Amino acid sequence: SEGLDQSDQTNLGYCYGYIIGATSLMQSIGEGTGANRLCIPQAVTKSQVVAVIVKHLEENPEKLHYTAETIIFGALGKTFPCED
Repeated sequence: SEGLDQSDQTNLGYCYGYIIGATSLMQSIGEGTGANRLCIPQAVTKSQVVAVIVKHLEENPEKLHYTAETIIFGALGKTFPCED
């Protein structure tokens, strides 16, 4: 967070917390089988989850208007597909 002012640091923390909270909720709701589940390996860190979302948005700026949940679920589902 070097070089960020207090407001930027607050926003960064908010985004980080939102992504991790939404991911955790999606994993809880989608446990079991079906299309609405995430298969993130246990070894993946919270910082790596956030990095996946940031990379996805950098590579797909046309999706910035999508809801946060849609972006998070889509990026994580694409990066960590469930193997049935």
